[in-house]
Amino acid sequence: MERPTPTVSPVGAVLAAAADRVDSLPHARMGRVDVHLALRDASPSYELTQAALDRLAAHLHETGVDDRWLHQWTPRCGRSDVAAYLRAAAEVIA
Repeated sequence: MERPTPTVSPVGAVLAAAADRVDSLPHARMGRVDVHLALRDASPSYELTQAALDRLAAHLHETGVDDRWLHQWTPRCGRSDVAAYLRAAAEVIA
C-alpha cells in the first residue's frame, strides 16, 4: 500500500522557502526588510506574500516571541532565529 503524499499549504510553502533564503544570507542579523524581501522572493503573488507575513506575525505572537523587529525599526534578530521562526510558522499550517 502506498503512503499518502503530505500536502503543504501555499502559505506554508512560501514560509519554508523564505526560511531557506534567510538561511543562505551571509549576514548574521536580520531586520524586517530582509524578512519581507525573502517572503517576496519566495512567493508568486502579493496576496500570498502578505498571507505568509501575517501567519509569521501571528505565530510569533502566539508563541510569545517579541516580534517588534518584524514591524518596526528595532535591533535586528539573529539569522538562525528568523529561519527557525519561519520554519515553525510553516509547520503550524502545513
